[in-house]
Amino acid sequence: MAISRRTILKGAGIAVVVASGGVLWRAWDQHLFSPAQGVPYEPWHSWNPPQATGPLRLVHAAILAANPHNTQPWLFHVTDSRIDLFADPTRNVGAIDPFLREMYVGVGCALENTLLAAAAHGYRAQVALLPDPANPALAARIDLSTGAATPSALFDAIPRRHTSRGPYEPARPVSAQTLAQLATRRQDADPAGGFALSRRGRG
Repeated sequence: MAISRRTILKGAGIAVVVASGGVLWRAWDQHLFSPAQGVPYEPWHSWNPPQATGPLRLVHAAILAANPHNTQPWLFHVTDSRIDLFADPTRNVGAIDPFLREMYVGVGCALENTLLAAAAHGYRAQVALLPDPANPALAARIDLSTGAATPSALFDAIPRRHTSRGPYEPARPVSAQTLAQLATRRQDADPAGGFALSRRGRG
């Protein structure tokens, strides 16, 4: 019987965990073997609390963004009318990302979630990318003002986004309906629809 590399690695991983005793108990105690339960999954259950008010609720959505190797390379400074979004270089993965490209892509994903949440919760957002040339860690400044709430399918999808590490299925074509839906999704992120974008401070 043929055994795949994935099966071998999975079995080896289980053996290592079992051998370490305490590690296995900690993983079990943290509900890592239970789907969508326990402390690791709490942000997905509390991402859009109905009782939350103010800009901090936008950060609940931001931290569910796609990010490189689950490093979550972002920091937020939140006031009543502004969110400063910082890249956190201490979360850089080193030689894998020597030019910090992946880190800033992850920060950009957090910015996208923030803007989707802002529109859904009735904020207009004025965005300045890299507003301080002397501080490249300040990736974006988001000034907020009151606007009309405009929920979107992309906002609703925030807690459902996840990484699939399963094998590709090259024999199964993508349906025409799915392709059509993907073609229309970018309309939800149209800057003219919910936020203004500037490039102040780029020099």
